[in-house]
Amino acid sequence: VAGFIGSPKMNFLPAKVTAVDGAAATVQLVGGSSLTIPAQAGRLAVGDAVTVGVRPEHLRPADSGEIAGEVMVVERLGGETFLYTQLVGGDMLVIQADGEIPTRVHEKIMVKLDPATCHLFDGAGMAVERAQRHPLADIRRASARKAS
Repeated sequence: VAGFIGSPKMNFLPAKVTAVDGAAATVQLVGGSSLTIPAQAGRLAVGDAVTVGVRPEHLRPADSGEIAGEVMVVERLGGETFLYTQLVGGDMLVIQADGEIPTRVHEKIMVKLDPATCHLFDGAGMAVERAQRHPLADIRRASARKAS
C-alpha cells in the first residue's frame, strides 16, 4: 500500500538491521550510514534485510546527511521543487524541496532523514508498527468512539 499512496510515491531504501530493542530498530543503509527508527521491532532480528520507506516531503538536502546522491532531474513547480536523485547504489530517490532551492542537475548532494518520519518494512514487505502513533490518529479514534 505504501508504494502507491500519495504522489509522488514513497521512496524505498534497502537496509540491514544492526540493533533491535523494544522501541526502535537501528538499520544500516546502503553507503554505510546508520539510522535508528522508532518502531515496535519485536519481530526483527539483527542481520535481517528490511526496507526503509520515507516520503519525498520528509527528505531534506543538507550539508551533511545519511545519503549521498547526484541530482538527475530538477522539476520546479513554483512553491515546491522535486529533485530526482540517483544514489550511490543506483537507487532513485525523490526529494520534495522548497520551490526556491538553487540545486541544479548533476549536482552532488547529501540528504538528511528524520528517523521519526521513516517507515520500516520487514523482509516480506509487511509494515513494522511505529513505536508511537501519529497524534491525529488518537484524536480520530476518540471521535469515532464518541460518535458510536
